[in-house]
This record gives sequence, C-alpha cells and structure tokens, in this order.
Amino acid sequence: MITIIGSINMDIVARVREHPHNGETVVARSVDYIPGGKASNQAVAAARLGGTVTFVSKVGNDAFGRQLVDFLGTEGLTAKISHSKNKPSGIAIILVDPQGNNTIIVSSGADAELTVDDVASCNLKKGDIVVATLESPQVPAIYLFEKAEQNGGTTILNAAPAVPVDDQLLSLADYLVVNESELAIYAKLPVTSVEAEVIGRIKKIRQSEQQIVIATLGEHGSIALRGDDVIRVPAHRVKAVDTTGAGDCFVGALAVALSENKSLHDALAFATSAAAISVQRPGASSSMPKREEIEK
Repeated sequence: MITIIGSINMDIVARVREHPHNGETVVARSVDYIPGGKASNQAVAAARLGGTVTFVSKVGNDAFGRQLVDFLGTEGLTAKISHSKNKPSGIAIILVDPQGNNTIIVSSGADAELTVDDVASCNLKKGDIVVATLESPQVPAIYLFEKAEQNGGTTILNAAPAVPVDDQLLSLADYLVVNESELAIYAKLPVTSVEAEVIGRIKKIRQSEQQIVIATLGEHGSIALRGDDVIRVPAHRVKAVDTTGAGDCFVGALAVALSENKSLHDALAFATSAAAISVQRPGASSSMPKREEIEK
C-alpha cells in the first residue's frame, strides 16, 4: 500500500513562444485546464504504474474542486478528499515554452488547510510506503511519518518546493528526494551537476548515514547516496515536450518500485524510465505513463 498526502490543484497551462520578462505581455498559443498538484501527480503516477494507492488531500467547495474529485475517481486509486469551508481549490499557473521548459506560480488555497484530522484515518502497516511533499502543511506529514515508523513502514519526503523544512520531518524521512535546484538551496551552494559536487551537497543535507538521499539531475540522470554507496542512473535521451510533473512522476514511480522490493538501483531505473516518458507529453497528471509503457 502506498499512501500519498498533500496537494491537488487545477493546473492552468499556457503554452507560450517564450517566457515573459518583467513588464512584458505575451500571447499564449493555447490554454488548458489539467488536474495537477505535486502529491496528486505522484498519486496518479503510482496508480497508473500498478501501485495500490490511497491519496489524501483537500479541495475547495467550488467547480475546480468538483472537477478534481471527479478526475481522481477515474484513476484507480482510493481518494480521501475533504472540503475547505474557507479556501478555494488550489491552482497552479504554468507557462510552457516550445522546448518544454516551464515556470510555475502556485496558489495553495485549500491545500494549505490540510490537517492531522484529515489524515488520521489512514491505516498503515509493515511494508507500507508514505509519501509527502512540501506543497502542503508539514504537521500532517510528520504525523503520518511517525505512524509509519511505529508500524514498520517506509517514508519518502520529496522536499519540494524548496521551503524551510521542519527538522523532525526531515529526520523521519527514510528517503529524501530533491532535484538539483532544491539540493543547491538546501545545501546553500550553487547549482551543479558535477558528480563529486552533487555528492558533497547530498552529504551536507542528509540527516544521518541511514537516510537515503536521491538527487534528480534532469538530463544528467540521478544520483543516490546510501551510506557510503553511490548509485548512479543515467537519463534517457528523449525530446522533451513539457517537463511539468516529471519530478512527480519520478517520485510516484519510485514509491511503486520500493513497494515491490526492487533494489535501489532498479527502483531508480524504473523511476527514470517513467519520467522520460512523461516529459514527451503535455501536462502533468495527463502525462503519467502506464506500466505497460515502461515494460514493453
């Protein structure tokens, strides 16, 4: 069982010829409304890849909220969605250029009101996986991570976006996943893809030698540090259409692979293959691949 808690948003995706500069107006070639949110994307990815998934989140009492709940009902997962009385559903405004590069503005809305009460009904047992991001409040994540620890589960913290992290949450994470920008921010050092420098930054942010830290490096693949062991997996060479949600796809796929007791190297390779497929399609949740696409 994989339990994923956190954000669900309506992504408003505008395709532009180039990203605007300060004070500049650009014309979008198209605008799409696509379900998103880091945690939701991860849950959809995990479900499509064969995981047994429970997703816990919060939406507003509005049209976007109803559309998001309806969408989750089509994805083969168990959705535990509560409704905020005070906040609208979260949205993300995403600009995507012809090279697939994106800039994102998030308004959390109801995501910011997720509480321990919303996640308290999650039943965890030995071998279960719990996944959290930093796009929603950290207290519910701490609660579930502690519950997982008590019951013999495994915890994955995708420390994104790069915001201040509660020390307790960091220390409870069995796996800490960051991209190269987040790694640089947490290490308080410049962005790099040089392996020795990446490993140095990983050592700087990991909480203990038992914690496994995974850094995703885009076209440079990924590097994981487990104790003193370095695991490297190269990226697939593909033409990216839209990189939105690629990191979420990676995390969802990683959770599935770990739930199936794959080795760390094989889990990273599986997640890398899934993410490589996702970037060749537009959208976030809509780009998540199915299991047969990876295994064919």
